[in-house]
Amino acid sequence: MSRAKRRKSQKQKGQKQSNWLLRGGAAVVAIVIVGLIILQLNTEREVVLTEDGRPTWQTIELRDARTGETFTLADFDNQDVVVKITSLF
Repeated sequence: MSRAKRRKSQKQKGQKQSNWLLRGGAAVVAIVIVGLIILQLNTEREVVLTEDGRPTWQTIELRDARTGETFTLADFDNQDVVVKITSLF
């Protein structure tokens, strides 16, 4: 293969790669825009508060699987809490 043909082939490969990168970049931008729109829609909801001014999700009664005691997340006020939600299918 001559040098000119090799250079032409390499140039075409480079163009194909750059086209792929442009398409991939456009896809990422589109995903980010859709995500921002979804976040904007979700923030327009009203937060339902209980009588003591807490969000209702903090006052839902939960049950300790080991002891059977009931508790709410509001019981852990001013403490760090890690909530691990799991599901079995």
